Amino acid sequence: QSLQALSGGRDIASVCSGVIDCVAETLSQLIRNADMDKYIFTGGVMCNNVIREAVNKTCTDITAECIMTDKMYCSDNACGVALGTQIIYNKGE
Repeated sequence: QSLQALSGGRDIASVCSGVIDCVAETLSQLIRNADMDKYIFTGGVMCNNVIREAVNKTCTDITAECIMTDKMYCSDNACGVALGTQIIYNKGE
């Protein structure tokens, strides 16, 4: 849908904002449907303020504990995978 919107002339910023809103709403729905009392969030997606706020609000609304990694530790998981791969490659495995 995002690609169609962009090819149809929609503003890039509004399309990106829509994607972030969609991710935030999807995570919120997953939390509501999981029916757990504690959640831990980390990773690159959790650096986004809109997503963090939506997730935190959802946890508050359902009275679930919400643990979020500090943003400085929420790097993209691909970086860790790449580093691990390099280490294994350098060992000749």
